[in-house]
Amino acid sequence: NNDVEIDGIYSEKEGIVIDQLKFVLDKNSITGKAKINSFADPIYSVRINAVGFEANTLSSLMDVFSNNTDGKIDFNILGEGKLNQSEGPLFKGSAVLKDLVFKWEDRKNPLILSADVRFSGNTYDLRFGRMESGRSKISFRGKYKNEEQPELILKLTGEALIVDELISNKKD
Repeated sequence: NNDVEIDGIYSEKEGIVIDQLKFVLDKNSITGKAKINSFADPIYSVRINAVGFEANTLSSLMDVFSNNTDGKIDFNILGEGKLNQSEGPLFKGSAVLKDLVFKWEDRKNPLILSADVRFSGNTYDLRFGRMESGRSKISFRGKYKNEEQPELILKLTGEALIVDELISNKKD
């Protein structure tokens, strides 16, 4: 059951102000606020957040969650941009991933992931994370930049890291 609720006003002085925005996807709620200055000056901002959002709800919407079977996400995201601008908006915020479980046909054990992430634009600050799969149990922190030349810097610590347990053998 999916629902959308929007409550807002328009005035020449304030533009379009949406002070209550609510999306319900299955049993999960995403709430937020939004503002568009005016159609002549189409600068906008939108803030959305959720607590305890079931990650597997995203499996049909985002490829990265296609093998997710369990876990929850708390997030707070702010997006800003111009409606008539070809460059994408700037998104920044935070997400706490809580025991996300991923299962693949070609792997014996599921991958369990928890992390605290802050992000701004294409830069992700991995403040703390934990991954487990079979005998692999590691903690990590670091930074990921998703640019033309992606860059990943990780510090890994833990009991064991069995790479074959963490990387799928499947060829796409």
